[in-house]
Amino acid sequence: MDPSSIPPSLGRYEIRGVLGSGAFGIVYDGWDPGIGRRVAIKTIRRDQLDGSEADEIVERFKREAQAAGRLSHPNIVSVYEYGEDSGVAYIAMEFITGRELKSYFDRNERFPIPEAVRIMTQILGALGIAHKSGIVHRDIKPGNIYLLDDGTVKVTDFGIARVESSNLTQVGIALGTPPYMSPEQFMGDTLDGRSDLFSAGVILYQFLTGERPFTGNQASTIMHNVLELEPPAPSLLNVQVPRAFDGVLRKALAKRTEERFATAREFSDALNEAVAARAVEAPAPAADMTQATGISAAPKATGKRWAIAVAIVAVLGLAAVGFGLWLDKPVPPPVASKAPTPPPAPAVAPAAAVMQRPFDPVAALERVFEARDRDYPVNVVPDKPRVRIGKERLRFRVTSGRPGYVYVLMVGTDRANFNLLFPNEVDGNNRIAAGQALDLPRTGWAMTAAGPRGTDHFVAIVSDNPRNFASAGLRKLDPFWEFPAEVAATIDAGAGNEPVFAGKPLCKEGTACSARYGAAIFSVEEVD
Repeated sequence: MDPSSIPPSLGRYEIRGVLGSGAFGIVYDGWDPGIGRRVAIKTIRRDQLDGSEADEIVERFKREAQAAGRLSHPNIVSVYEYGEDSGVAYIAMEFITGRELKSYFDRNERFPIPEAVRIMTQILGALGIAHKSGIVHRDIKPGNIYLLDDGTVKVTDFGIARVESSNLTQVGIALGTPPYMSPEQFMGDTLDGRSDLFSAGVILYQFLTGERPFTGNQASTIMHNVLELEPPAPSLLNVQVPRAFDGVLRKALAKRTEERFATAREFSDALNEAVAARAVEAPAPAADMTQATGISAAPKATGKRWAIAVAIVAVLGLAAVGFGLWLDKPVPPPVASKAPTPPPAPAVAPAAAVMQRPFDPVAALERVFEARDRDYPVNVVPDKPRVRIGKERLRFRVTSGRPGYVYVLMVGTDRANFNLLFPNEVDGNNRIAAGQALDLPRTGWAMTAAGPRGTDHFVAIVSDNPRNFASAGLRKLDPFWEFPAEVAATIDAGAGNEPVFAGKPLCKEGTACSARYGAAIFSVEEVD
C-alpha cells in the first residue's frame, strides 16, 4: 500500500500503520492518545459498497458493532468504539498479538487432548456470553480464534460476521468458510446460538483428528456433505481419542438444531465429562461404525407456501462471510507438537441410506447437481441480496464457461414443488455464449417479489444441448412449468445415470448427442 494513502487519523485515533487489508477496507494499527492505548481499527469504505445499499450496510455494521461492544469477556476481543470519518466507517478494537488457530491446523500442529479441551472451553465460554446477549457470531472458524503468548484464547469479530454475511455478499466478496458452516446456514434458515455450536464442533473434531469432518474441492460438495453425510467417529481416526468424545461430537454435529447442545455451557460440561471418563479403550470395530457415527437425520424442511406468478423474488448467496482482515503476528513457537497426518476417512453414508431420510427438495437439488460445475462452470451473481415484497424486482446474471442453453429451476418457500422458471412463454431465448453475461429478466419480463416472506432456492443449468424436462414429469402451470410434489419426491441422481430431474438432452437425429451440463445452486430471500 502507498504510505501516502494511509490517513493520519480516524476520529480521535492516530494511524501508525497497516495490519491487513481486504475487499472492503483496511485494518490499521492505531493509537488512542487519550488513554495511551494501542488499538486495531477495522474499516469499511462506503465507496467500495453498492451505492443503493451503502447506507443500510453501514447502519447495520454500526448496530452490530455496538452490540458486540457490550460484550465483556476475557476470551472475546473487545470492541471499544464505532465511528465514521470522511466516508470511512470504523471499529476500534482491542489490539492483540498472537497466532490464529488456523495457522496451527494448516501446519498440522497437534494438541494434546487436555490442551484442546482447555482451548475449546474458553471458546465455548466466549460463545455462551455472546448468546446470552442475543449475539450469534455466524463465522466461528479457526481464522477467527487467536492463541495469545500466555495461552489465552481470543475470539474475534463478534457481531461483525452477521453484517457481512447478510449484506456484503452482493458486492462480490468470496464465499466464507463452508467447512465450518452449519446446515441451517447453507439452507438459509434463521440462525441462533446452536449454529455457532455446530461450528465449534467442527473445530473440536479437527483438534481430535487433524481432519475437518466435512471436506470437498468446492462449496457445493461441502454443502452436500454437511447436509447429508455423517463423519467418522473421532476414535476411528485417532486411537488416542476416548470413545466418550464420539458422543460429544455426535451431539455437537447433529443435523437438526434441536438435537444439538442447547447452550455453550452444556457443550462445555459434556467435554469435561468426557475428559473425566477417559480410559484406555480400543477403537470401535468397523462393523459398528454406523452406530458410532450415527448423527441425526437431515435438517427439517420448513418454509412458507410459494405464490407462483410472473412476480418472484431476489437472490441472496448461501454463505456466511467473514472479513478476514487480520494478519498473523510473529510469536514464539507454540507448545503444540507435530504429529503424522491421520489416515483418510472411510467412506460413509451410502446413497441408499441418504434416500431413506424425509424428502427435502433442496437436498435433492444438491444431490442431483453435485459437482456438475467442475465440468461445465456456471456462475450466478445477484443484483441485490434481497427484495421487498411487492416493491422490488429480482435481477440476476448468469455466466458460463462454455456455450449452451440456460435453464433456471426454483423451489418455493413451501419446499414442495419445483418449477421451471426460465425459459418460459414470456421469454424463450435461452442461448448463452462462452463467457457471456446473460442478465435476467430481459425487457418485457418483469419479476417482482410476490410473497410470502421466506427463502427460495434456485438452480441455474447450462447444457450443451436443449433439454426435455417433460420427460421428468414437468407439467404446465402458465406461464411456467411445475414438477408436482409426488414427482419431485422421487428425484435422485440414480445409479450412475443422467439425473431424471435434469431432463433428457435433445439432439438432431444422426448427430452426436452430448449430455454435458453444469449447474449453480443459489438462494433468494423476500422480505416485507
